[in-house]
Amino acid sequence: MIRQSEIEQNSWATLANDTERWGWDTVYPSLKKSENWTPPTDSHIEQASMVLDESLHGLDGPIHYSYPGYFYESQYEWIPTLANMGVETRDPAGGQGWGSFIATSAINPTNVNVSFFPFAPVDCALTPKYSSSGLALTPRLVTSIPSTIARISSF
Repeated sequence: MIRQSEIEQNSWATLANDTERWGWDTVYPSLKKSENWTPPTDSHIEQASMVLDESLHGLDGPIHYSYPGYFYESQYEWIPTLANMGVETRDPAGGQGWGSFIATSAINPTNVNVSFFPFAPVDCALTPKYSSSGLALTPRLVTSIPSTIARISSF
């Protein structure tokens, strides 16, 4: 699970003509609050040459972001191989979702179940426990986007 980059989020905000409410700096805190991140083991981090930054992640949200308990040998070679080609590695959670990294999965590492909470970023933006931004969203779903007009339906 890779969250959108800052560039992508700001592009969407520009398209929505509302960079104040939908720009990266406004949305990112809700993304973090929806996340319950568990890093891989120290052994996996070292063997795979992973770069991780806990400050970029949420630690007590409803959606689990974790790494597989088992890494294939090829995963250990992924980041070093790309580094030899000049590709930087980073933790993509801070809005720079490019370069080499090993992506998280929506897996609860305590029971290995898929972690699914369909409206977590929305709920985190609207629930007082998670939100201080006052962001208000309506229950609408875009079903198509013709050249200049979006049709919206309730769900």
